[in-house]
Amino acid sequence: MPDPFELSREWRALWIQPPLRPKSLQTGEVLPERCLFREEFCLYQIDQLTLFISAGCGYELYINGVLVPQASKASQFTWKNYDAIDVAPYLKSGQNCFAVVLQRDRHEPMGLVLELLNAEGELVLWTDGEWRTTANEMFNQDWQFVGFNDRHWERAIS
Repeated sequence: MPDPFELSREWRALWIQPPLRPKSLQTGEVLPERCLFREEFCLYQIDQLTLFISAGCGYELYINGVLVPQASKASQFTWKNYDAIDVAPYLKSGQNCFAVVLQRDRHEPMGLVLELLNAEGELVLWTDGEWRTTANEMFNQDWQFVGFNDRHWERAIS
């Protein structure tokens, strides 16, 4: 099983962020205070799964609609702090949904990196350009669940 408290990590996942709007840089448009990310995936082996997550700002993680308490932070000198969380209790066999809310911090980038590893240290889920994102404040509460129609959401930038 991967050590959840190792001092440095070599991330295999990609840092993702919402699409940047070149027009907003020219017009001085205010960036959103909050951004949503989501990904659905199929999983059949749900025991001994550790999630590693780091965000450039405050975050809330939901798995299948349930808010996951954050683990204590471990130091990462090479980039940022990250959380290591045993997420097996939140997962089910079959389709699952990871949903993340990012709260913008004016001093940090709005983005995240996430890896779900099994007991052998193999990647099960990771952040990449397939994740969907929106900055729309008027979102449907069902966005945190499997089956939500996110076709109008944009792909994250990786």
